[in-house]
Order: sequence, then structure tokens, then C-alpha cells
Amino acid sequence: MTIQRRRWNVWLCDKEAHTAVPSAASFRVVKRPRASSVRNLFVFCSAIQLPEVSRLVSVVNRRNQLMAVFLRQDADSVWLPQLLSRANLRAIRNLLVFSDIELPKRVLAAWQHGAEKDLIARAMVAGDHLFVTSCVPDTMEIGFEEIPALRLIPIRNRPDFDLSSDGSYIHWPSKDVHLSMDAIRCAIDPAYREQRAAAQMTRLNNWGVAVSAFRKRRWLRQCDVPGLSERQVRRIERGEQATLSALKKLAAAHGMELEEYLSAVAGEAMV
Repeated sequence: MTIQRRRWNVWLCDKEAHTAVPSAASFRVVKRPRASSVRNLFVFCSAIQLPEVSRLVSVVNRRNQLMAVFLRQDADSVWLPQLLSRANLRAIRNLLVFSDIELPKRVLAAWQHGAEKDLIARAMVAGDHLFVTSCVPDTMEIGFEEIPALRLIPIRNRPDFDLSSDGSYIHWPSKDVHLSMDAIRCAIDPAYREQRAAAQMTRLNNWGVAVSAFRKRRWLRQCDVPGLSERQVRRIERGEQATLSALKKLAAAHGMELEEYLSAVAGEAMV
């Protein structure tokens, strides 16, 4: 079987940013890409260079082939909105403004290792909310009251955090609190939380036995699960892979929500 390797093109309009690009075959530096055909493009430019790159960036963005624009802040930040408007780039979603070269290095390293969804590009505290941008980049917002560990951090200490060099976590030294992208997604996205819990459950060596034991404890037969055949239930209880949909049907048959059901089965597995 041929393994498909991921490859990206990098347009280095901002020559000062060359140290951010990994020296790996996955990244190819191009002099001036063709907007109509280039794929998987990362662009480096300074704020002053925005008019030079605007047309090509807009075309590539419309083709959904723009991975990110790394914009070095070489102008007063007060003028950035005007510079973006002048270049007609206000609607570019995947724009990352940086002054420290560590940010683009972190993002490209995440893509190189296939961890762009799991690692943090940057973070900011505004009032009682934390804003986190992944290396995709997607930005998420979460209140400090939404995660128990974050509630422990005094208001005055909330802006005083460190971001690990690889983007794997945010750390608040005052309370020794660590926060990963996974924890953030679990807190704000119920569907992601369900998928993660289901994946963790099915990794248990005896999870199928636990499903069977819990079903019997509730006096249900294998044929008593609406939406699943007796054969499907039998396979799951032998430890074969179960879909999220199948697990939800099992939970419903027990009169439970998915998270409650998975927690109960996990408890059975510990017996």
C-alpha cells in the first residue's frame, strides 16, 4: 500500500521568516505560486507587504487551498484593520498575526506531525474568558467558570499563563493548572466529548465483557436493543469496534444518556 504523504507550499514574501519553515521534504518554498493551481499554501508576509499578496491570497482562499497567512506585525497594531481593509483581506479567516517567530514555527511543526487540531497556536485572556486558537487555525472561546480547574485561578492571575513551546498545553503557574486543546474541546463541544468518551471506552481490553455484564445486570436481552440486531450486539460484546451511533442505541436501551451509560460500563469494567 502506498502511503500518501502530506505536502505544503510556502510563499516567503517575508524573507525574515525563513527560520520558521521546517527543513523537511513536506514543505516546499515557492518563489511566486500560481493562484489558479497552487495547493495547500502557507503565506508569510509583513503588514506592509499586504497589498503585494492580496490578490493571490484572495484567489487561493476562494479555492479553499489557503492553509494560513502568517502576518508579521511590522506596523503599529492600531493600523492593522486599515491595512487589511486596504488590501481587501478582512474576510481571511485563517490569518495569524505574529511578532514572535515561535508562533509560525509552532503551527508548521504541528502540521508536519499531523497534530494541527490538537495543538495550540496562541491564547489570550479577555475578562473572564479565554480565547484559544488551534494550529488549524480555529479560534475557540471558553469561560473560566466552565472548567473546574480554571475556576481555581484568581482573576488577577488569569492573564499570567505560559504556552508550551510545542503548543500542547497552557500553564498557569500560580495554581499549577494545565489546560490542553482536548480539555477545551470537551468542555465546549458535546459531540466531541461523546466521541472522545466512546473512543476511550472501546480501548479498554475488557470493554465488550463489561457491556455484556452491565446489560445482564439490567435484565436486558441482546435482542432488546432498538436499532441494533442481536448479531450486532453480540459482536460488540465480543469486543469488536462499535460506532458512536451503536453506543447511543445501547445507552437508550438502558434508559440512559450516552455519557451516563459509558460511565456505568466503565465502572463495570473496573469490577
